[in-house]
Order: sequence, then C-alpha cells, then structure tokens
Amino acid sequence: MIRLITFILLCCLQYSSKSQSISCNDLISYAQTNGYLVGNVSPLTSSMISSAKCYSIEGTYVVIADIKRDGSYYSDTYIFCDVPQSNWQSFSSTCIGNCSHGERFHNLIINYKCDCY
Repeated sequence: MIRLITFILLCCLQYSSKSQSISCNDLISYAQTNGYLVGNVSPLTSSMISSAKCYSIEGTYVVIADIKRDGSYYSDTYIFCDVPQSNWQSFSSTCIGNCSHGERFHNLIINYKCDCY
C-alpha cells in the first residue's frame, strides 16, 4: 500500500505546481524497482516499437516503451501511466496477419503518457 501511495504521489505532484516537477527517469526507475513485471513485447518487425514492458504497482499498470526514432536504429524511452489492464492485454496479445504493433500502441497506450520531464 505504501508503494501505491508513493507512486500516486509521484504522479500527482506534477499537477501541483506550474511546471512539471517529476523526472520521467525517476518514474521509470521507480516502476522498474518497485513494480511487478506483467509482460514484455518486443516486436521484431515494428518500425515504431523496440520494446514495451508493463509493470503492475498494486493494481496500477505502467508501460515503459522504447520508441524508435524516425530513420534510426536508436530509440527513446517513455513511460505511460494508469494504462487500463484491458488495453495492455489487447496490445500484448498475439499479432496475426496485417496486425501492427505501432497502430495498436497508438490506439491503446499512447494517450496515457505520463506528464513528466
């Protein structure tokens, strides 16, 4: 319960000041250290996603995704907060046929980006 309260406070503190006050790197580190890894997706053929990992922190789902830069092999890491469990399950389910992990990510995860710097 303490972890959940701490995580929620970290997420909510950003709204209590005029500017963003929480580092995305701090949130990522906190989720990786204190969360339970629910699942991992590393689509080999995606031009957008290198990997996406979902962590559960006392019922709150957080997704940490490595999103490829346009025209590059490099990626940047982003964190997405309060992702509904059903969205993660739909995103991480087997992709068959014309399925695109990039499209799924845009439809199910991208709107939950944490407001951090």
